[in-house]
Amino acid sequence: KVLSSESYSMEKERKIKNQNVRALWKKCVMRVLKKKTLNLQPDIQAHRFNLISKRVTKCEDRPSEQIVNYEITKEKNLSITERIYGTYTESDFEETKKEFGQDLTGISAVWNAEECLAFALRDIADKFQGSKVIELAAGISGLTGLTLAALTNLHSLVLSDGNSVCQDYITKNLADNKEMLQTDFSNIISQQIAWEVEDTYKNLERNSFEYVIAADCLFVEDFHLALLGIIEKLMDPVNGQCLLLQPKRKGSMMRFIEKLENQFSETFTFEIFEDYNPEVIGQDHFHQKKSNYDRDMNFPYLIVIRHQQFQNFSKILFSKTP
Repeated sequence: KVLSSESYSMEKERKIKNQNVRALWKKCVMRVLKKKTLNLQPDIQAHRFNLISKRVTKCEDRPSEQIVNYEITKEKNLSITERIYGTYTESDFEETKKEFGQDLTGISAVWNAEECLAFALRDIADKFQGSKVIELAAGISGLTGLTLAALTNLHSLVLSDGNSVCQDYITKNLADNKEMLQTDFSNIISQQIAWEVEDTYKNLERNSFEYVIAADCLFVEDFHLALLGIIEKLMDPVNGQCLLLQPKRKGSMMRFIEKLENQFSETFTFEIFEDYNPEVIGQDHFHQKKSNYDRDMNFPYLIVIRHQQFQNFSKILFSKTP
């Protein structure tokens, strides 16, 4: 293939950009490992609130996987293929070094915050009727997005993660639950998205999503600004809301809030909720009686971000106003 001088320069610039992005993500993953953020402590998963009834079946032919049937309602179950906690391998990490925009945590488990978010939105799923929704950092399950799609007819849904292994799981889980979804299957896509690399989401319409949702994705602080950047680019400024369910995780959540206040104060407003769901609070109180419960790592706060131009107050899902 013969390239013009202009095309050659553009191609060279693209390769350099991708190399720089890969280097940044590799550096961040190594930093996470050094800090032992990925030290998969059994007590963390032991304190999942288990708000959604589930039945677990091990895969005999795939010892690192299990199928978890989540009882979303009495009539609807989502069948989610997951990795068994603590079974990620060295090859998984090697895979992360080959491409940009990923880390291991989404592979390793369905974290407490993801299930809490799915549970909290389950009872108000009808309010998402006809909306454009994107789930960022959906991990291996895409549980929250699939829960909404099962319970209401969304206009469209994007299930995304930066990790290609996670994205393969999401694609499988989407296909396996096709018959359970109220949302038209043709209006749901599974797409690998790296927040800092616009080419990975250039097909998505800018400022069009009424809901941007994500759970437990603030622990790698180098990506805070990239997350705020993609929210700014994709969220509808007049009708959109971003719902982040996040544990404090050694101050990482509050440092995200600081960046939000200091660098995006002219763009966004935000609220932080602790008592957004009574069942979540009840489980938190129950687990606090246990000596090894780490509330800092396990209890997820709800952060709601809206654009300064937001006007559709009838669509507000959570409010501190009595």
